[in-house]
Amino acid sequence: MHWLVFLLCTPVMLGSVATASQIYRCEGSQGEPTFSQTPCGGAAASTSVAAPARPSSASGVRAGERAWLQARKDAREDRPQRRKAAASGTAGRQQPVHRRDYQCLRKRRALDALNTQLRAGYKAGRGARLHQRRQSYEDYLAAFCP
Repeated sequence: MHWLVFLLCTPVMLGSVATASQIYRCEGSQGEPTFSQTPCGGAAASTSVAAPARPSSASGVRAGERAWLQARKDAREDRPQRRKAAASGTAGRQQPVHRRDYQCLRKRRALDALNTQLRAGYKAGRGARLHQRRQSYEDYLAAFCP
Protein backbone atom coordinates (compact mmCIF):
# COMPACT_ATOMS: atom_id res chain seq x y z
CA MET A 1 0.00 0.00 0.00
CA HIS A 2 2.79 2.44 0.88
CA TRP A 3 4.54 1.70 -2.39
CA LEU A 4 1.35 2.44 -4.28
CA VAL A 5 1.15 5.90 -2.69
CA PHE A 6 4.83 6.44 -3.40
CA LEU A 7 4.44 5.37 -7.03
CA LEU A 8 1.48 7.70 -7.50
CA CYS A 9 3.24 10.67 -5.88
CA THR A 10 6.64 10.21 -7.52
CA PRO A 11 5.67 11.24 -11.09
CA VAL A 12 4.06 14.38 -9.72
CA MET A 13 7.17 15.31 -7.76
CA LEU A 14 9.63 14.30 -10.45
CA GLY A 15 7.62 15.72 -13.35
CA SER A 16 8.71 19.29 -12.78
CA VAL A 17 12.18 20.80 -12.80
CA ALA A 18 14.13 20.41 -9.58
CA THR A 19 14.99 23.45 -7.50
CA ALA A 20 17.76 24.01 -4.99
CA SER A 21 15.75 22.43 -2.15
CA GLN A 22 15.66 18.69 -1.62
CA ILE A 23 12.91 16.50 -0.24
CA TYR A 24 13.91 13.35 1.59
CA ARG A 25 11.76 10.26 1.86
CA CYS A 26 12.27 8.37 5.12
CA GLU A 27 10.71 5.37 6.75
CA GLY A 28 8.64 6.17 9.87
CA SER A 29 8.54 4.18 13.10
CA GLN A 30 5.67 2.00 11.82
CA GLY A 31 7.22 1.65 8.37
CA GLU A 32 5.13 4.40 6.79
CA PRO A 33 6.85 6.83 4.39
CA THR A 34 7.50 10.34 5.66
CA PHE A 35 8.83 13.31 3.71
CA SER A 36 11.00 16.09 5.10
CA GLN A 37 13.48 18.76 4.03
CA THR A 38 16.26 17.36 6.23
CA PRO A 39 18.00 14.02 5.76
CA CYS A 40 16.82 11.12 7.88
CA GLY A 41 18.60 10.74 11.21
CA GLY A 42 20.34 7.63 12.46
CA ALA A 43 20.69 4.43 10.49
CA ALA A 44 17.51 4.99 8.47
CA ALA A 45 18.08 5.10 4.74
CA SER A 46 16.94 8.24 2.98
CA THR A 47 15.97 8.70 -0.63
CA SER A 48 16.33 12.12 -2.20
CA VAL A 49 13.33 13.23 -4.26
CA ALA A 50 13.29 16.35 -6.44
CA ALA A 51 10.95 19.09 -5.22
CA PRO A 52 8.48 20.62 -7.66
CA ALA A 53 9.69 23.87 -9.15
CA ARG A 54 7.89 27.14 -8.55
CA PRO A 55 7.70 29.75 -11.25
CA SER A 56 10.28 32.42 -10.57
CA SER A 57 8.35 35.40 -11.86
CA ALA A 58 4.89 34.48 -10.61
CA SER A 59 2.89 37.58 -9.81
CA GLY A 60 -0.23 35.63 -8.86
CA VAL A 61 -2.29 37.39 -11.53
CA ARG A 62 -3.32 35.72 -14.77
CA ALA A 63 -3.10 37.44 -18.13
CA GLY A 64 -6.87 37.91 -18.37
CA GLU A 65 -6.98 39.38 -14.87
CA ARG A 66 -4.11 41.72 -15.76
CA ALA A 67 -6.02 42.94 -18.82
CA TRP A 68 -9.17 43.50 -16.74
CA LEU A 69 -7.21 45.45 -14.11
CA GLN A 70 -5.62 47.61 -16.81
CA ALA A 71 -9.01 48.36 -18.36
CA ARG A 72 -10.36 49.27 -14.92
CA LYS A 73 -7.40 51.56 -14.28
CA ASP A 74 -7.91 53.26 -17.67
CA ALA A 75 -11.60 53.79 -16.91
CA ARG A 76 -10.77 55.34 -13.54
CA GLU A 77 -8.28 57.71 -15.13
CA ASP A 78 -10.99 58.72 -17.62
CA ARG A 79 -13.52 59.42 -14.86
CA PRO A 80 -12.45 62.99 -13.91
CA GLN A 81 -12.74 64.09 -17.55
CA ARG A 82 -16.25 62.67 -17.76
CA ARG A 83 -17.20 64.41 -14.52
CA LYS A 84 -15.99 67.77 -15.84
CA ALA A 85 -17.96 67.31 -19.05
CA ALA A 86 -21.09 66.35 -17.13
CA ALA A 87 -20.69 69.23 -14.68
CA SER A 88 -20.40 71.83 -17.40
CA GLY A 89 -23.60 70.80 -19.17
CA THR A 90 -26.00 69.42 -16.55
CA ALA A 91 -24.90 70.78 -13.17
CA GLY A 92 -27.95 72.93 -12.38
CA ARG A 93 -30.66 70.77 -13.91
CA GLN A 94 -33.35 69.09 -11.88
CA GLN A 95 -34.38 65.48 -12.13
CA PRO A 96 -36.48 64.61 -15.17
CA VAL A 97 -40.19 64.92 -14.51
CA HIS A 98 -40.92 61.24 -15.04
CA ARG A 99 -38.32 60.20 -12.49
CA ARG A 100 -39.68 62.62 -9.90
CA ASP A 101 -43.22 61.37 -10.58
CA TYR A 102 -42.03 57.80 -10.12
CA GLN A 103 -40.41 58.68 -6.78
CA CYS A 104 -43.65 60.37 -5.63
CA LEU A 105 -45.64 57.31 -6.61
CA ARG A 106 -43.30 55.06 -4.63
CA LYS A 107 -43.54 57.29 -1.55
CA ARG A 108 -47.36 57.36 -1.76
CA ARG A 109 -47.48 53.57 -1.98
CA ALA A 110 -45.09 53.23 0.97
CA LEU A 111 -47.23 55.68 2.96
CA ASP A 112 -50.39 53.69 2.16
CA ALA A 113 -48.72 50.44 3.24
CA LEU A 114 -47.50 52.10 6.43
CA ASN A 115 -50.97 53.45 7.24
CA THR A 116 -52.40 49.96 6.69
CA GLN A 117 -49.84 48.56 9.10
CA LEU A 118 -50.64 51.24 11.68
CA ARG A 119 -54.38 50.46 11.44
CA ALA A 120 -53.77 46.70 11.70
CA GLY A 121 -51.80 47.07 14.90
CA TYR A 122 -48.18 46.88 15.92
CA LYS A 123 -46.02 46.12 18.92
CA ALA A 124 -45.47 48.89 21.42
CA GLY A 125 -41.75 49.23 20.62
CA ARG A 126 -42.40 49.81 16.91
CA GLY A 127 -45.00 52.56 17.28
CA ALA A 128 -42.62 55.49 17.53
CA ARG A 129 -40.58 54.35 14.53
CA LEU A 130 -43.67 53.79 12.40
CA HIS A 131 -45.06 57.23 13.24
CA GLN A 132 -41.68 58.83 12.54
CA ARG A 133 -41.46 57.09 9.15
CA ARG A 134 -45.02 58.18 8.30
CA GLN A 135 -44.09 61.76 9.15
CA SER A 136 -41.02 61.62 6.90
CA TYR A 137 -43.10 60.25 3.98
CA GLU A 138 -45.67 63.02 4.45
CA ASP A 139 -42.94 65.66 4.59
CA TYR A 140 -41.39 64.35 1.38
CA LEU A 141 -44.73 64.31 -0.42
CA ALA A 142 -45.52 67.85 0.75
CA ALA A 143 -42.14 69.20 -0.34
CA PHE A 144 -41.56 67.46 -3.71
CA CYS A 145 -44.84 66.12 -5.02
CA PRO A 146 -47.77 68.17 -6.36
